[in-house]
Amino acid sequence: MKRTFLLFVVLFAALSACARSQPTSVIASPSVEIPPQVLATSANTSAPFAATSVTLDDNGKTIDLRVGDSFLLDLGADMYEWSVEIDNQSVVARRAGTTPMIFDAIGLGTANLIAVGNPRCAKSTPPCMAPSIEFSVTIFVE
Repeated sequence: MKRTFLLFVVLFAALSACARSQPTSVIASPSVEIPPQVLATSANTSAPFAATSVTLDDNGKTIDLRVGDSFLLDLGADMYEWSVEIDNQSVVARRAGTTPMIFDAIGLGTANLIAVGNPRCAKSTPPCMAPSIEFSVTIFVE
């Protein structure tokens, strides 16, 4: 019983440490290309686009974009099922029908993206005890 409790405490501490991040600013640049299987076109042109990739390492950060920029939200779908919300969809919106998740900066302003990841193992029998995690970024579009 003590070993199980100790294992849970160590696992919780490790996951908590991974989720913590110091707020910083990230300047988005179109340097990360989207994999060919999800290559799409920009809303403004028919040319393929490159996007910034936003990952768990960006938790708590501010992402600076320009209207027309796009980004790929890559939180890792192997361990967690993600539920994503944007509080101001006149600034940032998810591109319809895209998997993985691609978002477009469509208007000036600020939006908060909040995602909750529920561990896939919670649906197994017996369910695991891993906690859900929360991810958030502030997106500033100029």
